[in-house]
Amino acid sequence: MLLAHDESRVALGQVRHMLLGGEAFPLDLARELTTLIRDNVLNMYGPTETTIWSTAARVRPGEPVHIGRPLANTRLHILDPQGQPAPIGVPGELFIGG
Repeated sequence: MLLAHDESRVALGQVRHMLLGGEAFPLDLARELTTLIRDNVLNMYGPTETTIWSTAARVRPGEPVHIGRPLANTRLHILDPQGQPAPIGVPGELFIGG
């Protein structure tokens, strides 16, 4: 909705840092926002069970959007179906603690 009006687009050009959280961050939206926001667009990820944010990643033009690294006092674990750490590159379930 912020991108739907020219006035909003102009106003976004004055924003230095934007932190976004919620559902998956669409690549098309990331592309548009990184061209409008002056300095940083951050993808803030976190399920409701961990309050609001658990990780953060800077969004860069032309790069995939990632959930990023854990915030202070937060740990991320990718576990297999047996609850054991999954090897790097192997899909698993994300467990957040801290």
